[in-house]
Amino acid sequence: MKPHLFSRYVALWILSHEIHCALKVSAQVCNVFLVSGEYGVPNGSLTASSSLAPGHAPMYGRLNTSFVQGEHFGGWAPQSASNQFIQVQLNGLSSIQGVATQGRNVTNESQDEQFFFRVTKYEVAYSLDGLSWSTVMNPNMTAKAFQGNTDQNSIHVNWFPCIFEARYVRIHPTEWNIFPTLRFDIIGCPAFAANDSSDCGFENGICGWNQRNENETAVWKTLNGSNASSGQLPYRGHTCTNGK
Repeated sequence: MKPHLFSRYVALWILSHEIHCALKVSAQVCNVFLVSGEYGVPNGSLTASSSLAPGHAPMYGRLNTSFVQGEHFGGWAPQSASNQFIQVQLNGLSSIQGVATQGRNVTNESQDEQFFFRVTKYEVAYSLDGLSWSTVMNPNMTAKAFQGNTDQNSIHVNWFPCIFEARYVRIHPTEWNIFPTLRFDIIGCPAFAANDSSDCGFENGICGWNQRNENETAVWKTLNGSNASSGQLPYRGHTCTNGK
């Protein structure tokens, strides 16, 4: 597989041409919703540490889910507030670029604010197999806290400064208004071949700790494959061990 180029903007400069300037360009746009929409997952791929009630089940945690009287309450909510998460199993190994969230949907704007549940800060973890998890980190190797929502229905997007590969993504609420309730989606590129381990290499454009075996010192690799300078490590990405 050819190396990937990850970027939000791409510019082409024509250095020379014959007669007239003409060219065709194609690129994979890495900003697709991976939970819902064209590349979305079935309801069974959405799970959580717990649910407050059947009407707060993980499948109601999809972005833009609306409150339906007598059926569900417009968002996922856990049984208790602390140490909870909602997670998605994507359709295949995918490049993850960001997360979009909303608070609990309320249909009546005049409702008492005691019902305006939302997550105001959260952490993100990701995994290749659903068993071994990595947390998105700050440069100082502490868990990165992402800003959540300030109202019920506006979509707030957090972009990761470094794209990583995963098949599973978790959101851990850490702060909230009244009670942790949310709707979310994962933004990225849909489903690399799930069984293609050859793409799990930092020389192919993925950022993270490069360690090919237990005896080798882990070295951070940036998007272009270069080593980061000492004391200036970006946040931790996926660790490739033995090409897996």
